[in-house]
Amino acid sequence: MWWFPYILMDVVQPEIELILSEIRQDENSSSEEISQGDKWEVIIATGNFHLAGTEAAVIIYVYGDNGTSGPIILGTGKEQLFKPGSTDIFKINLTELGEMYKIRIGHDNSSGNSGWFLDDVKLKELATGRVISLPVNRWLDENQDDGDIWREFPIAKPGEKHLPVLFYHIHVFTGNKPGAETDANVYVNIFGERGDSGKRKLHKSQNNQIIFQKDQMDTFIIEAVSIGIIKRIVIGHDGVKAASGWFLDKVIINYEENNQEFEDVFICSRWLDVNREDQKTERELIAKRKFKISLETAKDSMQPEGIKTTLVAYGSKGKSDEIVLSSDKPEVPHFLPGAIDDFFIFIEDVGDIYKIRVNGEELRQYMGWHLGSIILEDLQTKRVYVFNCNTWLSATKEDKELVKEFSVTKEGINMLPVNHYLVYVHIGDCWGAETYANVFVTLHGERGDTGIRKLDKSLVHGEMFQQNKIDSFLVKAVSLGQLTRVIIRHDGEGYGAGMYLKMIIVRESKDSDREWVFPCWSWLDDHIGTKQTVRELALLGVTSLPTITAIKLLLCKPMEYYFHQYCLEEQEETDTVLLTR
Repeated sequence: MWWFPYILMDVVQPEIELILSEIRQDENSSSEEISQGDKWEVIIATGNFHLAGTEAAVIIYVYGDNGTSGPIILGTGKEQLFKPGSTDIFKINLTELGEMYKIRIGHDNSSGNSGWFLDDVKLKELATGRVISLPVNRWLDENQDDGDIWREFPIAKPGEKHLPVLFYHIHVFTGNKPGAETDANVYVNIFGERGDSGKRKLHKSQNNQIIFQKDQMDTFIIEAVSIGIIKRIVIGHDGVKAASGWFLDKVIINYEENNQEFEDVFICSRWLDVNREDQKTERELIAKRKFKISLETAKDSMQPEGIKTTLVAYGSKGKSDEIVLSSDKPEVPHFLPGAIDDFFIFIEDVGDIYKIRVNGEELRQYMGWHLGSIILEDLQTKRVYVFNCNTWLSATKEDKELVKEFSVTKEGINMLPVNHYLVYVHIGDCWGAETYANVFVTLHGERGDTGIRKLDKSLVHGEMFQQNKIDSFLVKAVSLGQLTRVIIRHDGEGYGAGMYLKMIIVRESKDSDREWVFPCWSWLDDHIGTKQTVRELALLGVTSLPTITAIKLLLCKPMEYYFHQYCLEEQEETDTVLLTR
């Protein structure tokens, strides 16, 4: 994009070429062609008093329904622009933005005389003469006003009110590790439904003179046009100083809009350090919402002994990270028989929650936990999700399962069934195909996945995963709908742990004739073939063959199987097979 700045002074300025972002004009374009595309004038008025001007580079961003234009570098005070009392006019092309809804203007703070007092900004549409006036009368100076060098202003769409300008309270928690503190320049950019806040320097703490110290919380305030629901932030530092390495624990952002209070949590717990972890000094963190969780333990449950369980929530937009179920007061016993424990957890925006998975693998040496119910309340939307559990997580009681899934209930009725998937694992017939390693599987479908499940209780007698053997396992999970893929792996434990896998067949239940076929015909071995111990298996087809018949067909060599598949698809009528690629 091109622009032509000029000022209402006696000095005539030369035309200056600007390249906007990565959009470049054809070098052969004439100035006449370019001027026809200039749709808007930007009129900048600097305060009329000593020291009001700036020598820094002034930059503007314009936001519209169709995207963002920026950064547009308007020029610097060294070019006789942005002087006290001056009015500078620039022509820019904003034809592809759609209806504008905000602008951001600021400077790069690159000069010793960077501070700038901006009187007002006007946008003039050349085709219609429409003028948008944006009074400012604020400092853009790290040592004046609120210390910010950026200002945002809403633009009202025709017939609508403009968006509100909000104050985002940003609480930054530095970790408690040795050397966690930093003296680098830290910045943050907040992203929401409507654009972003732009990269803002965090340097003027509301509660501390020295910022970003070990085990310290610093509060900053950013003023910005409402970006709607916050989705993520990008936080980092410039890393230019010797002690710049920083361990960031978390960030909490509070704000109020339409008389409603909002709080978003961003968990980091990582180093931002060129000499640690992955050497990155910038992190993208996803917003998490605060939930109140109530867990009811049945009266006949065992006395807890360091009980530790985790939860994963699934919703219409995805699934959460694994969340440890523990109180913020570890010294207080919880999960006592007959008790209800209330505490807070943080979950990503997964949409409407339809199922949860509780993992009690670490209870293997414990007598077990009799879980009565779980209630999740989204403190932002006030939505309540109820899960009637009434089951043991125990290696010795009931079905001896330590991982359980639960569907959300409405009026006491489960909205989705819990399926008992039968997973058939076909080991190859070649020498060394067997394994004594621990094997794990994850089923994926239209409605999420089962999580990683350990295959340690075969329904077939004898040693598991032996040469030319078919083992079957029961995996209980809330209905996944149509299965799409399977991930299988082993931990490589033991001598000669490599395994040759023919295929996996999954049946919806023992009474169902619907089966999903996932061929492999590969080694899971860190010394043979692709030297991988994990495989993602794509769905080949769905068959309604009885299990024994299907196994006989599928135990043939790969090319013979594919030949059978295509032959079967060519049949116009069949009452025994339905095979869909």
